[in-house]
Amino acid sequence: MKSGSRKNDGAYKLTDERIAKLEEIGFQWKVLATFEERLAELQRFKNKHGHCNVPKRYEENKSLGYWCSTIRMMKSGSKPNDGVHKLTDDRITKLKEMGFRWKATATFEDHLADLHRFKNEHGHCNVPKEYKENKSLGIWCQNIRQIKSGGRKNNGAYKLTDERITKLEEMGFRWIVRKRGSIKTFEDRLVDLHRFKNEHGHCNVPFHHEKNKSLGYWCCRIRQVKSGSRKNDGVYKLTDERIAKLEEMGFQFP
Repeated sequence: MKSGSRKNDGAYKLTDERIAKLEEIGFQWKVLATFEERLAELQRFKNKHGHCNVPKRYEENKSLGYWCSTIRMMKSGSKPNDGVHKLTDDRITKLKEMGFRWKATATFEDHLADLHRFKNEHGHCNVPKEYKENKSLGIWCQNIRQIKSGGRKNNGAYKLTDERITKLEEMGFRWIVRKRGSIKTFEDRLVDLHRFKNEHGHCNVPFHHEKNKSLGYWCCRIRQVKSGSRKNDGVYKLTDERIAKLEEMGFQFP
């Protein structure tokens, strides 16, 4: 009605007095989100994802992704710096303090932080290539593995230095990912056992554990190895260090 798209009559009729009353209480005729509202949305995104790199086509809030793209173009000069999104020194400072990047490419440290969150949630660093929650993380993991193997140039944002390799390995990152159907390592089983304990409060995995049948089989076999009824070799080989890790977790041998 105020915009002229509807007749100004009846119960909705707007007089100058009514318009004045509405504007006095802060009523907005255009419902475009303000800079402050977008900033709040960006903060919520960061709280959830740990960074401010909102995808342009962010499904949960498409307008936020578009806004981030718009203000980057303003900052670079490829779009006029005006309107509700206008970037002032104060607004630029607020964005920088939040960790907003004017170039959207994630750094090594950004990906490392994402990988750390993935590990905290899943108990390992084997991010699937098609990881739906963070597709760029899966691609990054694949790329750095290719760099390490020599199948990709070691440069750019993915460049692997000795320091970066150390950080990844300390986190438990594997350069060769076990293919489905191949034999799990002792460390893989230890991770599975740790998850079982977190869920059930103990390490007494049933032999026929429905959720992970091979874990129950493995627990049975290493008990046999420890008792001497099975050879201490292969993937079941028990060293003093491995026995200590199991006992620290609360695993009980016969």
